[in-house]
Amino acid sequence: MTASATPPGTRRLWAGPDASYPASIPGKDFRIEPVLARNTAGALIDVPAYALDVNMGQPMGWDTVDTAKLPALPGSIPATVRPRISLVYSIDRGWLAVPRGWRPYRVADGVDATSALLYAAPDGFRHGWLSLEVIPGCQGCVWGQTNGFIPAAYKLVALKDGYAKFDPPVLGLRPKPLSLRHPTPCTAELSYRTSGSPMVIRQTVQMIVPKVGYAPSSRSIHVAMPSGDGALARYLARQFLTLTPQPHSCMLGHDAAAATARAAPR
Repeated sequence: MTASATPPGTRRLWAGPDASYPASIPGKDFRIEPVLARNTAGALIDVPAYALDVNMGQPMGWDTVDTAKLPALPGSIPATVRPRISLVYSIDRGWLAVPRGWRPYRVADGVDATSALLYAAPDGFRHGWLSLEVIPGCQGCVWGQTNGFIPAAYKLVALKDGYAKFDPPVLGLRPKPLSLRHPTPCTAELSYRTSGSPMVIRQTVQMIVPKVGYAPSSRSIHVAMPSGDGALARYLARQFLTLTPQPHSCMLGHDAAAATARAAPR
């Protein structure tokens, strides 16, 4: 095995986007329209907000936000963060906070409703980027996204549906995270630095069971910003818990102790 090879049972953490990959084209692949965001009490939120429409290609066409029926923003935004962010709403991704002045670099929707969104700093990826991936139903994809991060996914997805036979549980993460914690049984927060990145990368992975008996969904966000923006990067990476918290745990209808009995990877 070479020094750069990944040992068996190890998951290599994402080093970040590839700038050579073609960017999505405004007006052709996506459209952005200013909107007004409101909180659950109906009050306007004093942060620039936008609706993001996505061209899903033929024969599906545009996935267009009904701006007259925008859902309320369920969470809160600290006063210290408000001057530095914008809010973006799209149908498959919900609300997302991004650094103000950043623009979409890549917008993609899959035929199975899996969706991805990549934002870049104005001066390019080496100055910051934010990536979101949402998986609403594909169970093999949910296991692929949560394997090595959320112990409960092993029982609730991999064993239940047999994916562990083809995609064994991850036992370790490389590079070794600078930090790794589970604020809930369904959420993993980590930070790490790769040899090719000048910035610390922060990632949050979350698994969700919307109702008893429903299959889990999952979502993952990566944020990389210069060291002077550490506080903002931490807020953006944790927005699943603050800005768009889910009303239900992935433990809904399951025995939490049994589902999370496996130790977290090292």
